[in-house]
Amino acid sequence: MAVTVKRAFLQGMLSWYFSKAGNVRLMHDILLCLEIERDKRVFAVELLFKKGYESDGLSRPDFAAKWIKKFDKENSLYNFAGFAHDWLYSRRGFLSDIIQLSRSECDDVFRGILREAGVSRFMAGVMDLAVGLFAGGSKHWGDDSLGSRDKVVCSKIIFADGGEKA
Repeated sequence: MAVTVKRAFLQGMLSWYFSKAGNVRLMHDILLCLEIERDKRVFAVELLFKKGYESDGLSRPDFAAKWIKKFDKENSLYNFAGFAHDWLYSRRGFLSDIIQLSRSECDDVFRGILREAGVSRFMAGVMDLAVGLFAGGSKHWGDDSLGSRDKVVCSKIIFADGGEKA
């Protein structure tokens, strides 16, 4: 199955700092809102990233630093592509108790948010490939080494055909 991110945006005040480990840590709660299509069914998802959420940014080899930013101080949605991808992987694709995404679909979400953040289709594909090659792919499936899995809550899912799961 393929997943398409039709829309992505942030709600709330974004403030963060770099931890001693060089990771980004959120100082306030912020909501990532996604409109997703899967199997011709459209649904909206609200992911609440809580204060204290920590991420090591977009994984990439050092030689690619010129083209792929680990963090982008000017483009918050770009950063949340990595945040959402890390969170989905840490939960083995469980968006909620009613929706589980495959690894491939989690990667689709990553690319889709990057596209919504203004990254070209080509570069989003290259970035997805870099994450797969240099972040370990399957070995990170279920990994929560930063302890951030419980700092994100899927607060609402609304199906375009009328169903809602809060």
